[in-house]
Amino acid sequence: MSLKIKVLGSSSSGNATLIWNSKGGVLIDCGFTLRNMTEKLEEINLSFKDISCLLISHMHSDHVNNAVINRLVNENIQILLNYKLLAPIRQKYSAINKAVKKGLVKLFNEEELIVNGFRIKNFQVPHDSHGGCYGFNIVYNGQKISIATDIGYSDNSIIERFYNSDLIVLESNHDDEMLHNSGRPHMLIERIKNIGHLSNEQCGEILSTVAENSENIPKQIILAHLSKECNTHDKAMNIVSVALKDKIDSENIYTAHHSKGSEILEV
Repeated sequence: MSLKIKVLGSSSSGNATLIWNSKGGVLIDCGFTLRNMTEKLEEINLSFKDISCLLISHMHSDHVNNAVINRLVNENIQILLNYKLLAPIRQKYSAINKAVKKGLVKLFNEEELIVNGFRIKNFQVPHDSHGGCYGFNIVYNGQKISIATDIGYSDNSIIERFYNSDLIVLESNHDDEMLHNSGRPHMLIERIKNIGHLSNEQCGEILSTVAENSENIPKQIILAHLSKECNTHDKAMNIVSVALKDKIDSENIYTAHHSKGSEILEV
């Protein structure tokens, strides 16, 4: 049974990705208004009732919306997050407390969680978020999708999580020169470079390493969380395509627009 995936939107203004088949869907983050999320689902002929679970990567507001979580809780949809994230996110989002009371929250530790045939693991990535920030490996019938949209920097233990993925969603946040010349405060620039987000070059290096060390080379790549002020789709595509030359055809590399998201891809 084939999987479909669409990054519903990805930027500092909001992030959400949906993976689904005829049995249900996995929503990764929900950083848009309830109305906007409803519209995004309707555009692909789906509704909240078609979602099997929500995965929360971290507590920043461009990844979590309280009204959306409340709607999911009303639909009795499970919410999955790392155990270290539970306490801080409960303090910020009241709908999480409602989910806990209804027994809808499942916590990641080291083991995988299984929801409606989806086998899901989380892994921690560097990012300046209280309670940690997490990427996900999602497997269904042997098909593996790996996603991480906020990574300050990478190391081998993180890169290995992407090995042998059929499809990867990875942030390609900024162009170094555009960031340097952005006029942003020096502290913000340093935060983005050191613990906030990956540059196009860093993204390309990670994906190249993954391709070189995987028996199953990724068939498709989606570049996510592109900065609206400090990046362009052409710059991200060009740099990553060059890094993956002779490894992954550029026709199989996509970018996610901050409002329209990505194309619908089949895995």
